[in-house]
Amino acid sequence: MRIPKKYGESQILKCPFCEKRALVKNKQGVPVCAGHARQEVHEMLCACKSVLELKKGKWGPYYHCHKCGNQNFKRVLEMGHSNKTEQAQTYSVPVQEKPKEISITTNDAQWFD
Repeated sequence: MRIPKKYGESQILKCPFCEKRALVKNKQGVPVCAGHARQEVHEMLCACKSVLELKKGKWGPYYHCHKCGNQNFKRVLEMGHSNKTEQAQTYSVPVQEKPKEISITTNDAQWFD
């Protein structure tokens, strides 16, 4: 059974950060919810590991790869290859733990012979 669309339900935009209904656009022109109006979408990486360029078009935002061509905004976000996570994994420094300090009293000395 086919349910016809109602007036105003032809395109419902969702926020890329929290999946709520997008009502405003941020500085980049990406539709976001009111809570994320000041946040920007960070750079994303293509499957070929090149940086994607965010562009605005007639039907909303999309990404462009110089090697692969245009890619859907939602699909790129689902892939989740962000440039920030790749850099964080590459340049992460291991955290050194502090050694534990153990205090031994004269009553406990017999246990450590």
